[in-house]
Amino acid sequence: MGQPKQPAKLAMFIALPLLLLCYEIGNIRCSTVHENCEDFQALVEFKQGITDPKGVLYNWNPDTHFCQWNGVNCSSERPYSVVYLSLTGQNLGGQISSSIGNLTFLGTLDLSNNSFHGPRPPLNKLQHLTTLHLKSNHLQGFIPDTLTNCSNLADLDLSGNNFTGVIPPRIGSLTNLASITLDSNYLTGGIPAALGNITTLQVVSFTQNRLNGKIPHEELSLTSNMLGNKLPSNIGDALPNLTILFLADNNFDGHIPASLGNPKGLENLDLSSNHFTGQIPSSIGNLSQLQLLSLEGNMLQSSTYNEGWEFLQALGNCRSLSVLSLSDNKLQGSIPNSIANLPTNLTRLLMGGNSLSGIVPPSIGKLSALIQLSLDENNLTGKIEEWVGNLTKLQHLNLQSNRFNGTIPPSIGHLTQLIYFSLAENQFTSNLKTLSILNLSHNNLSGLLPVYLNDLESLTKLDLSCNNFRGEIPANGVFDNATIVSLDGNPGLCGGATNLHMSSCHVVYRREKEIINYMVKILVPVFGFISLIMFIYITIHGKKMPRKQHVSFLSFGKKFPRVSYKDLEQDTGRFSKSNLIGRGSYGSVYKGKLTQAKIEVAIKVFDLEIRFADKSFVSEVNSTALNLILILG
Repeated sequence: MGQPKQPAKLAMFIALPLLLLCYEIGNIRCSTVHENCEDFQALVEFKQGITDPKGVLYNWNPDTHFCQWNGVNCSSERPYSVVYLSLTGQNLGGQISSSIGNLTFLGTLDLSNNSFHGPRPPLNKLQHLTTLHLKSNHLQGFIPDTLTNCSNLADLDLSGNNFTGVIPPRIGSLTNLASITLDSNYLTGGIPAALGNITTLQVVSFTQNRLNGKIPHEELSLTSNMLGNKLPSNIGDALPNLTILFLADNNFDGHIPASLGNPKGLENLDLSSNHFTGQIPSSIGNLSQLQLLSLEGNMLQSSTYNEGWEFLQALGNCRSLSVLSLSDNKLQGSIPNSIANLPTNLTRLLMGGNSLSGIVPPSIGKLSALIQLSLDENNLTGKIEEWVGNLTKLQHLNLQSNRFNGTIPPSIGHLTQLIYFSLAENQFTSNLKTLSILNLSHNNLSGLLPVYLNDLESLTKLDLSCNNFRGEIPANGVFDNATIVSLDGNPGLCGGATNLHMSSCHVVYRREKEIINYMVKILVPVFGFISLIMFIYITIHGKKMPRKQHVSFLSFGKKFPRVSYKDLEQDTGRFSKSNLIGRGSYGSVYKGKLTQAKIEVAIKVFDLEIRFADKSFVSEVNSTALNLILILG
């Protein structure tokens, strides 16, 4: 009974040294090829836990030093520790291995814009980590408090994930933090007051969460949360280093604090879509660096006696102001002449959806850099000719739903960059017969040329080039003068005045008809000849063919004398993109498998809305006819 144990012990003694030898050989290889075995092993385990459909990690193998692997950078001194790992936007999936937490000298970890899921890995050992970007993945769970062990962290971005729970209360211990972005998650609870103690903090962005409570810091973006009540009256004094303040789409009410005019470096202020009331404080004019001011969608007020408009005069001090939006408030009375004091580099002025009345001050024409002016849905009156022609850079002009009157001035033609133009629901008394310049080039306009354009007798320039107009060009009116009309880039147009040098319509149509008739005359005998050859071939050789081949050939010819559109739609998966083989000038080619015949075919779908598509069909049939057995549909 005792003797059989001896061979087992002997085998154990032999196997143990072999295992140790293998282990040492592995260590020798790791230490000689990779030197830093711990970092090498951490990266290998990370790779094993993820999917890599694009093959980005193709060179992550033992034969290549890990410092040369894609996305990896190492320190310049032995033992060559990983200090940088960035694989952003590579469509990687799976879970992020906890082994990443063993890269103890890692300074930057950027795995943004992938498809990682599961919890965020423990990174509490990464004392050297300064940048952590995991945005735009599918990570979930709580943001662990242990993240605060990364004491050198300066840039944290976990936005665009599925994190829940509260912001870690100890986040304030990250005293080197300059930027924290947690947008688009499902975070709840309040904003840790300790954030206000981080003197280095410049960017705080918590938009699109479910936060509530009080606001503690520098660059603050808390858009689309459930913060409510009033802003602290001393918010501007408490945050003297504020550069960006985004508090849009919350439930704030009360007055806008005058102290918001105190942070000298404030560049962007967005308080839109709240319930602020009262007047706009003139102290905002102290913000000499202000570039954007959006107060739209509130209940801010001015009176018919020009009270509450003082802020306009004050904003003249904001020489960098580019965007001013006051739309959808309760502003009343006339627009004051002080609007001309706004910075001349202002590009967007939005004042629609108020109760403004009176005329628009002609001095508004001094804002020559405007590309968007919206004064719609007010009660403005008077003529627009005194100022509109001076705003030559306008791309968007909306004056609809007012009481403007008089004629539409010819100076509208000076607005050569205009893309959107609405004068609807006003009291203008004239038509566009006085229009001198009309430029509609480089659009997707289609159909026949509008006949009413011939009535615009004052036109000195009509540019309809690079569109999809078709049909015959009128031979009279404005189209009779080739020096003022540009129709290039509309291949469907024909005819018109001789000096336009367009193809004659009857020649084009006659040529098309002749080509089609010619093709038909050729195809009928060709197909007749092919059918005769097929009949003779089947008659003579049909009985000699192997049974399997005979059945296959006849099943294709007899069982499918026709193919319906419904059959083709079914056989190509409703012409799905997965069956798309390629695209041509006149249509798309799909692969399909005819259900009953079990034969794979290529199916070309012609787009008959494209000109000459029918001609292309005839040409293709003619060019391939000698290689076809049957045309099924």
